[in-house]
Amino acid sequence: RADFEVVAWEGFVAAEQEYQRVTDELLGALEAQRDELAPETVEIVERNLALIDSAITEARAALEKDPANSRLVHKLTDMYRTRVTFLERMSQL
Repeated sequence: RADFEVVAWEGFVAAEQEYQRVTDELLGALEAQRDELAPETVEIVERNLALIDSAITEARAALEKDPANSRLVHKLTDMYRTRVTFLERMSQL
């Protein structure tokens, strides 16, 4: 079981790196159009992104303490998907 946990954790880390790459690209696209958005819109986007990032940070910390917890892996993966979807939508404004 321990070997499986290591493989599962390593697989998650690889997926997490891909999510980070994608979100970095989307953040760049959003930043490129920042000056075209109303200040109120920028504030709303930043506030919502901060909420998502805070939830990711908390889930990531919990997962580091319990890397074999598949529920946490799924929860964190869902949060990353939420972040990507949010950034995709915001970059289309």
